[in-house]
Amino acid sequence: MAIIPLPSRFGFSSIPNFTLSRASNEVRSKYTAVRQILVYPYAIWQLDGDIIELDGKDAANMRSFLIQLEGKQNKFRLPVPGYFRPSTGYQGNATMLNLASPRDSSFIMTGLTPNAPILGNGDYLSVNDELKMSTSDIAADNNGRCLVSFKPALRKSVAPGVTVVLQNPTVLMNSRDDDVASWSLKPPFRQTSKFRAIEAIEL
Repeated sequence: MAIIPLPSRFGFSSIPNFTLSRASNEVRSKYTAVRQILVYPYAIWQLDGDIIELDGKDAANMRSFLIQLEGKQNKFRLPVPGYFRPSTGYQGNATMLNLASPRDSSFIMTGLTPNAPILGNGDYLSVNDELKMSTSDIAADNNGRCLVSFKPALRKSVAPGVTVVLQNPTVLMNSRDDDVASWSLKPPFRQTSKFRAIEAIEL
């Protein structure tokens, strides 16, 4: 399964729906109304939007991208819609200091500007093609290190030295449709497509 690069003009005609889907099971007593809830580790990013209208070479590049996805088979790295960099204004990325394990929801980053604010609550980061969201405001210490807490939890181990992407983070996705190679035309021959994608999670 290949990773297909996005066309340079890839974008959406309106703000797409970008969702973190979760799964749980709730049981509520018919006598007391007290509930019990079991939350599963299932957490997956999904996207639903309309690709901008294109023509000429840009439209051809988009058709080629959609064809190369081969339905649900191949993957692509999607930039987080509407997000470019931390709300703190921090510029640069980070590296992992410690080994992080599956189900961890925090790790230590290093290689940061000492004593600088790094991420704000609700900012994004990605590591090993997994997209996460910071759940607190964090700043680096005197040694350029900080502990970041995030959701959803890691699915795979992350080794020390791996890059943590803070600028233009992406999420690895695939099409949700077998018939993704589909487009419509608007006069005068401008091309547009509906596009649905889901995070690519594999063993």
